[in-house]
Amino acid sequence: MLDEINLASDSVLNRLATLIDGDHILLNERADIVETKRHPDFRIFMCMNPPYTSAGKKQLPPGLRAKLTELYVPELETEADLWPIVDRNAPAAMFSERQKRQILEFYLKARAEARANSRRGGIGLRNLSRALKMMRQAVTLKYPVIKAIHDALLTCFASHLDAEM
Repeated sequence: MLDEINLASDSVLNRLATLIDGDHILLNERADIVETKRHPDFRIFMCMNPPYTSAGKKQLPPGLRAKLTELYVPELETEADLWPIVDRNAPAAMFSERQKRQILEFYLKARAEARANSRRGGIGLRNLSRALKMMRQAVTLKYPVIKAIHDALLTCFASHLDAEM
């Protein structure tokens, strides 16, 4: 699985196109060129975020893109879609139901604020996931729960928001 594939250089993308064609790959180790037969069950998965979401991302070359099957996975937008992520990543042994609801409400408000004001990079699921991980780690290290939540949200979201938020 290759993640963020549209951040790869053109030379890497062109080389990947050769992996997809035919039943073998040419590997050049030092001065040798070795032909290696591809396993019949070989699969390669390439993941990427749309190129318009941040700097440095680009469309894949048409020649490579034509050889792939594209699946678009829409962003999780609703409270109902996002709740299982918060619920599973903020264990009940560490966080109350009310605290988890407040975390989710904060995320939804912060994301809406960032989108409304076109803040750099935007706020997405990665911010939420990182914040939840930081919260769990802090609580495990005996941080008070409220401090863990505050510090994680501040760290993962503050640079995207206005002071009033």
